[in-house]
Amino acid sequence: MRHRSRAIVAIVGLLLVACVGPTTKPVEVDPALAAREAEKQREIAFREGLRQQGRLWGIAYRLESAAAALCGDHLRPTIGVTMLSALDVAKDFQPTARRVLGDGDGLFVTSVGDGSPAAEAGLRVGDRIVAIGGRPIPDTGGVSQAAGKILDETAKADAPLAIAVRRAGADLTVTARPVNACDYAVRLSDGEEVNAYADGETVIVTRGMMRFAQSDSDLATIVAHEIAHDAMGHIDAQKTNAVAGAGVGLIFDIIAAVAGVNTQGGFSRLGSQSAARAFSQEFEAEADYVGLYIMARAGMDVEQAPNLWRRMAAAFPDAIATNVNATHPSTPQRFVALEKTVAEIAEKRRVGAPLLPEIKAPEIKSSAPAITTDSDTK
Repeated sequence: MRHRSRAIVAIVGLLLVACVGPTTKPVEVDPALAAREAEKQREIAFREGLRQQGRLWGIAYRLESAAAALCGDHLRPTIGVTMLSALDVAKDFQPTARRVLGDGDGLFVTSVGDGSPAAEAGLRVGDRIVAIGGRPIPDTGGVSQAAGKILDETAKADAPLAIAVRRAGADLTVTARPVNACDYAVRLSDGEEVNAYADGETVIVTRGMMRFAQSDSDLATIVAHEIAHDAMGHIDAQKTNAVAGAGVGLIFDIIAAVAGVNTQGGFSRLGSQSAARAFSQEFEAEADYVGLYIMARAGMDVEQAPNLWRRMAAAFPDAIATNVNATHPSTPQRFVALEKTVAEIAEKRRVGAPLLPEIKAPEIKSSAPAITTDSDTK
């Protein structure tokens, strides 16, 4: 082993001697200056992360509270804020977080939704949350998760909720009345690809998509589409289809085994994958359609939403072509369908009809929730 290590070192040394390096005199970097610059860059990165999180969450709050009538029993009471503690970020960013958020390791309000119960109660960005519903917020690791649990256990829709805060050294208590919203967490991912997806419980939006969705209309169209996937039960439907497809494939695996051929479960896998893709384009089209209604119920401008697909086509020209084997409709199909939906919504507004998507009578049992009218139509 020792001889092998020496041989490796010798080979690396020979390679370095053979390589051509830079010819200019290197700039000497003061380690202390580099360390200070690193801290500045951490602060820039941390503030940008807060800005992106605030933008994403602010739009998501409006959409999820407006979509409550579409989410069946998958609801949670919310006051419409995001909160963060320095203890909940990466260790090397904790000093930065303490400087940006406030002194100590407490829980601080980082964004307040427009028109939310928190905004009406007077909560502000920078407030330190001391207690919720009379229960103190811990100041040890996992602060945000602990506060979220307390909020889930104490908040009830339209019932007064006392929130003790510390602001500029003074203690005060505000009272908020939570509202129901769809219980799908909307999270920002570090991925650089232009992507967003739903998994039945959560909506994930990448940083790459945040940069692509330059306008709030674009971002709302994307987030509402993913909320619609969860609300309409598409992920559960795909899982059910995959299980059914695997069962059909298993029959062929058994037939092959009787004939003396070991398929190693190939037909089961193929059946599962094929069935999971069944109705994929239809699910995507339905999410576009229902998502636009969610935007309309939130009082957002839906007329600009179809233009997202022209921007997508410009960035990804391959999406223009119609492909029956693709998982998504083509960008022209999506643009035209959304324009028709915009007209449908405009007509409902004109006649004062509820802003709810048109649901056909299902031919088979569906996992999508029943949609009922409520008095909170926009």
